[in-house]
Amino acid sequence: LPNRLADALTVEVGLPVDARVAELRKDHREALLDALTKYRLPYTGHRGYGLAEVTGGGVPLTEVDVRTWESNLLPGVHIVGELLDCFGRIGGYNFFSAWTF
Repeated sequence: LPNRLADALTVEVGLPVDARVAELRKDHREALLDALTKYRLPYTGHRGYGLAEVTGGGVPLTEVDVRTWESNLLPGVHIVGELLDCFGRIGGYNFFSAWTF
């Protein structure tokens, strides 16, 4: 976990940045776990398909079953779209895979 994100989540749940996990009470550990797994990011809209951008990288296609998109490393986890390392000519190949599989 990047230090900046860890610090921000620690502050978000009301703990000091220099808190040591081994010294946290159970409710503080649960609050950190919730911040890591249930954090809501505000969504205020988008600027349209014309301004959409796709970045490269992600989970290699060799690490997923392309019939079901289930991870070969983490059974029960399904991975599609932007999370995959799916490259093609410019034109939204990651969007295409996210919306069609």
